[in-house]
Amino acid sequence: GTSGGYILTGTSDTESIDRAANLQAGGDFTIRAGINRIIPGSLYFDVYNDAGIKIGTVADADGSGALKVVADFTELVNGVQYNATQQVGTVNYASGGSPVVTFTSDINPGDDSGVPNLVLRFENSQTDRAYAMIGHGGYDADNPDGNSALGAVGAISVTAKTGDITLRGGNDDDASATIGHGGRSTQGANTGDIEIDAGGNLDLIAGTFIRSYASIGHGGYDADGTHLGNICIHVGEHVLLDSTLGNGQFTYTQIGHGQYASTGNHSGYITVVSGLSGANGGISLLGGPSGGSDLQYSQIGHGGASSGTMSLSGDITLIDRGGGGLSLTGGSAANSYALVGHGDGIVNTSGSRAGNLFIDVEGQTSMTNGVSSSQAYLGHQSTSANDGIVAGSVQTTLLSGSIDNANFDFNGFIQQGIKGGATTLGTTASNLTI
Repeated sequence: GTSGGYILTGTSDTESIDRAANLQAGGDFTIRAGINRIIPGSLYFDVYNDAGIKIGTVADADGSGALKVVADFTELVNGVQYNATQQVGTVNYASGGSPVVTFTSDINPGDDSGVPNLVLRFENSQTDRAYAMIGHGGYDADNPDGNSALGAVGAISVTAKTGDITLRGGNDDDASATIGHGGRSTQGANTGDIEIDAGGNLDLIAGTFIRSYASIGHGGYDADGTHLGNICIHVGEHVLLDSTLGNGQFTYTQIGHGQYASTGNHSGYITVVSGLSGANGGISLLGGPSGGSDLQYSQIGHGGASSGTMSLSGDITLIDRGGGGLSLTGGSAANSYALVGHGDGIVNTSGSRAGNLFIDVEGQTSMTNGVSSSQAYLGHQSTSANDGIVAGSVQTTLLSGSIDNANFDFNGFIQQGIKGGATTLGTTASNLTI
């Protein structure tokens, strides 16, 4: 990290180090705005007497958040001897923000103002925009002119023969994880098939801060353009799309082209096959939790919320051969839906939708709704008439070992299927349990 430090006295309740160390205003001290992302374990306060002689140091040396005396103070402070390892405060680190230090002992040998008695030392590191990506493009790759002619062409193949493949969003702003061309705020058309093979699991796990999403497909947050290409995924065990880790806005997970606020016409079939090892299979989509922002959705399909008018097409095929099922769970945060289909689960995008939906799992199929704007859906979604589907053009097939009666909307599933045409509900077991 980058080394830094400063002194600050005065009467500010939250900015004066000396005042906080005298336990004024609850002993709280917030590191000044513009100095953020402090590296845990790098925070030190050197303590000086009024003659300018250093008498001790307190630090959160192990990054645990406990502010402790490093070595015995060489002088008493207000009649108190402070000894090594004695805790005198706490540090609350906030990724993307400024840490708050709370002193619980009066370690300032002087006054609030006048000669500074405490000097802060630290290291910080700018970890926002620390994204991971396999594909052409990147964050705002069309900068500075927003040239919409930019784009990328080429197939992408990722293989982990015996292990897992994990895409995990980070713990700071714009720390996304992506397999696909494009990138956040990069305009232009992207083309190319994406092939992913793993002997173990495939996990897409969203991060904790704004736009720390995890995705497979061309595009990205605010990545307008026409994105084309088939997405084919084969894994030995489970497939998980998990948007529950944090509560930052736009911490979504998605397999499909487009994504949030990415206007354009996207096409290509999506095939996801799990459980090829014969065990530990299943496909799960989890919308995000309450307590923060919205749009922590989980989706297999092209599109994404707030993307205007889009023509979206391509068959979606989900198969499990490892005894697992299909689970869609809407979140407790607003607009944090779980969707298998093209479009978006809050239905604020328009345009045509095409492509058959085929699901064949050996285990149970369940669809659990979250809050009112965070439902679980099987089927394409659009604000256009008939959900943008030409009548008779889309076949919907669900084959499942069993169905969770308490968490499956049969009427909604059938009505959605009727919009497209033929609807089939069958079993992969000897008997269908409903």
